[in-house]
Amino acid sequence: MSSKVSTIFVVTSSEAILYLRLYAFSGRDNRLLAFLTLNFLAFTIGAWVFFVHFFRSMKYERIPVPNVVCLPTEADTRLYGALYGCYLASVSVAMITMLYIQFRKYGNLNSALMKIFYQDGVFYFMCLSAIAIANLIVNVVSGVCENTLSPVPIFTDWIARMKPEYRFLLAQPEANLHAILSTRMLMHLRKYAQREQRYGLRPKEDAWTVTGIGYSTKYDHTFRTRREGSPLRFAEDQVDTRQMGINADHEPNG
Repeated sequence: MSSKVSTIFVVTSSEAILYLRLYAFSGRDNRLLAFLTLNFLAFTIGAWVFFVHFFRSMKYERIPVPNVVCLPTEADTRLYGALYGCYLASVSVAMITMLYIQFRKYGNLNSALMKIFYQDGVFYFMCLSAIAIANLIVNVVSGVCENTLSPVPIFTDWIARMKPEYRFLLAQPEANLHAILSTRMLMHLRKYAQREQRYGLRPKEDAWTVTGIGYSTKYDHTFRTRREGSPLRFAEDQVDTRQMGINADHEPNG
């Protein structure tokens, strides 16, 4: 049971990172912050309510073997499916909000940093939506009896083979994917920011190009802070024209 509790903590933390990233994408809009906070609380509280009811619906069986813990035998898995349904709805709302911000504020995404925000967000949404939908399907279909026929004949045998043991088949992979993708997005942004700070680089198409500001003599390449010019001055070279004339007079003719 501790694994299920840790799983929902991981997913909730990943959702919080997603909303913070979306708040940064909006340019720290306070109105959007209020909307995101209410949205996060609503879906998170709903998910935890379903989880608590699912936990209470579980029944355990004691195993007559020493040093073996009890095993869960029954539970209302529909509540567990509703839990992941809340997270799917949360990710969907976040994706719609990001699309709205992108078209309303950034237009055609001329900024490379905004492209990274947008592309990673779309990738995050597609991956999590796919595994969440698959998780819901497995959770529902695995509870169907063997003698139940599917409305679509081609799926009859497939549904009959889905045993109740498969209900949690994709629960842990979905939680792992939440954590992996949320940290991947942050690491990707940090990697780009460090490159830009140190080298003044901008991604353009498939290559890195150097900006003029990055190599300006008045800007430090690492921290991009303005600095004063060097106080070192060189004296002008003094040319002795008389000596040059003497040497020219004594130069032997070829």
